[in-house]
Amino acid sequence: MEPYGRVQKKMDSLGFELMQATEMPYMCGHCMAYGEFLMAGVVPDHVRSTFGEIVVWTSDQPEMVKKLHAFAQRSIDECAKMEAAKGE
Repeated sequence: MEPYGRVQKKMDSLGFELMQATEMPYMCGHCMAYGEFLMAGVVPDHVRSTFGEIVVWTSDQPEMVKKLHAFAQRSIDECAKMEAAKGE
């Protein structure tokens, strides 16, 4: 958890800098989606665990819920690819 905490602090700091930026820098699709959710009012609830953090997103906007489901599926798919690559 200690290394995770260090990285999270850096990410939080970078997020604050991005909110102050006058130009949008390049961001990966994951970060772009995360920012879109926050700007649309989607509410993240952070739950700490022994291995990291679980983020539960909620929205009363059907279009955002649809995007959240697609975002979650993409994360599941990418994690499965990483696990499969470990076994090769």
